[in-house]
Amino acid sequence: PDRFQSHEVLVQAYGSFTKRLRWDLRLAGGYETEEPGGSKFTVNGGVSLARIIKRNLEIEAAYDYSSSRTVSAGGFERGIARLTLRKRF
Repeated sequence: PDRFQSHEVLVQAYGSFTKRLRWDLRLAGGYETEEPGGSKFTVNGGVSLARIIKRNLEIEAAYDYSSSRTVSAGGFERGIARLTLRKRF
């Protein structure tokens, strides 16, 4: 498109089940406009669970979802599951 704008509102919650087990939840909604084209509503969010293995090592399982297909037939929709091993130096 010649011009693209996206506006979203994000709600996020996170915390810990235990000292070594964290959770995170994100949800966003809004709309995007492209010219030429039009406007459509968007929705995205994600959830993750992370376990601290050692002070500088953790593993995280997560799922992220994104869609601009909530009202119209155009747009896209995708979900991504991921497993991340994070090492801090």
